[in-house]
Amino acid sequence: MTSHLHFYTDRALVDSLPSDLSDEMKSHYLIRRDDQRVSFSGMIMTGDGISIFLPRNSPIPQANSVTGYRYASLLMKGLKRYTRDKALNKIDSDGDGSIGGAKLAVIVDLLEDYCTYGIYTRRLREKVTNMGKPDWRQTIASQAALIGASGPIYLNVCGSRYRSFSNCEVAKIHAFVVRELDETYSWIITGSDISISDAAAIIPPPVQDNNLMIRALENELSLVYSDREIRLINLLIDYIRNTRGHNSSSEVIGLSHFHTMWERMVHSTLKSVVHVNNQLSIPTYRFKDETLHPAPTKGQRTDTVIHNESTNRYVVIDAKYYGAKDLSSAPGWSDIVKQFFYAKALKIFTEGAEVDNVFVFPGDGPLKSVHMQNRQSMETQDDKYPPIKCFYIQPMDLLEYYVSGRKHKDFSNRLMSSEGSA
Repeated sequence: MTSHLHFYTDRALVDSLPSDLSDEMKSHYLIRRDDQRVSFSGMIMTGDGISIFLPRNSPIPQANSVTGYRYASLLMKGLKRYTRDKALNKIDSDGDGSIGGAKLAVIVDLLEDYCTYGIYTRRLREKVTNMGKPDWRQTIASQAALIGASGPIYLNVCGSRYRSFSNCEVAKIHAFVVRELDETYSWIITGSDISISDAAAIIPPPVQDNNLMIRALENELSLVYSDREIRLINLLIDYIRNTRGHNSSSEVIGLSHFHTMWERMVHSTLKSVVHVNNQLSIPTYRFKDETLHPAPTKGQRTDTVIHNESTNRYVVIDAKYYGAKDLSSAPGWSDIVKQFFYAKALKIFTEGAEVDNVFVFPGDGPLKSVHMQNRQSMETQDDKYPPIKCFYIQPMDLLEYYVSGRKHKDFSNRLMSSEGSA
């Protein structure tokens, strides 16, 4: 493993980056003219190693530290899951600026397959005698029988068995690809600097011509039947055809705009999530002929709502990927108005229920709640505008739950109890 990891965060000052990294990001249009801050989460590979941009407000670990490798692994596994979630759930992600998501999925799937199953083996059926599964038809046709009291007795029974070989061309291709990926990407799987390809090192290399390797893989694909073998061979073909030999001097995998993934992570890791958008009121337009024309596509769409059935309490949650460190990085008027209106709409839909409003920000911060205030008396108007409570959660903590597919019960309970920010 030769990858050296260096850490930064999304929204870092452009002037704080090494000049070669800044130039590389400009060449990929990740930094544009007059940009003062970076807008990117993911990895950038250059000749000097791999630069990891963690989500904003994340703690920055030391380069090549145990914590650093774990954070980097969590981020890339999270990006892979987000790519899958987008495809499965048809998430509207036009604004996330995704780069290299398909490639990341192929790389991780190949390494995970190797860690689970090892190098590809070809199973061959061979004929044996007095071993394996008996073949009575062949035995009766080819062997002399002794006649016993209970019937014929065969001293030699024809049979067959399967043997596995790892010296075929496909196994050589598989081992070659694993060694190649291990050199740069195994930290994504292991969360450390440990190599995973020791078992593949003893297998000789294939003919290193992409077209010949693809031809050998496609020929093998017509001979296999198991789901794992079919999937693995297709992954190898995908990698060789679309990735190997197409690398430039650098590699970029990540999101230019992390806010959609932040919203997805919050939504996916909370328990007791309910879907209410199709229940809320929708706008309708009255025309001059007095006919009403509803517009459901222009209706309200909350990010996340959780519900405690025993107390009939709803919490409307807006996951905001904001700095939330001061007034300049706090939610603006449009964010606040939407939350007030969502709570009002939910109260109409769930008459008698208690409804709370919440913002969720990354990291730590000073905000506790948002109120409306009378300009003259300077008193808050909580009776007319219920406060919006503010919560913070560390991005890496949230990523750990998101990657593992677990529900963050403690954080969910905090939101449901609405016991202030922390």
